Amino acid sequence: MNNWFSNIGNNQNSSIELIESWDDWLGPEDEFVAQLNDDLLSIYESLELESIQEEQWSASINESINTLKTYTPFQDDEDAWYGPNHSVTQLAWVIKLVEHLEIRDLKIPANLAAQMHWYKLGHWPCSYTVGKDGKNINDYIVY
Repeated sequence: MNNWFSNIGNNQNSSIELIESWDDWLGPEDEFVAQLNDDLLSIYESLELESIQEEQWSASINESINTLKTYTPFQDDEDAWYGPNHSVTQLAWVIKLVEHLEIRDLKIPANLAAQMHWYKLGHWPCSYTVGKDGKNINDYIVY
C-alpha cells in the first residue's frame, strides 16, 4: 500500500517551506514550478525513447493518472494546471521516470529521488524553493 497524497495538509516539518491548501500553489507561471517541470522533461528526453516507446509512455502516463487521481480532488473538467490535476500528473511522471531509469540500470537523478521522497511521505513537492535546484529534499515547497 502506498501513501500517495495521504499527508496533504498535515505539514509538521518546520524545516521546509509549506503551502496550506491547493489554492496556495503558485501555478505553472512561477519560475520555480516551471523549472521543476522542465527538469522532469529533461530527464524524460535523456531516455531517448523511440516513437513506439513514446506512444507506450503516453499510454502508461494516462493509465497512471487514471489510477492516481482517486487520491486527490482531481477534476476531469479542469485543465492540467489545476493544482490537484497537476500534482497527479507530476507524480505519474516521477513514477514512470524512476521505473524507466531502474529498468535501464541508470542512476536516479537527485531531484527525481527527492520528489519521490516527498510523494512516498504523502506530500506533493509542488515547487523548488527560491534559488534551489531540487537535489535536496529541503529544496522544495511542499503541500
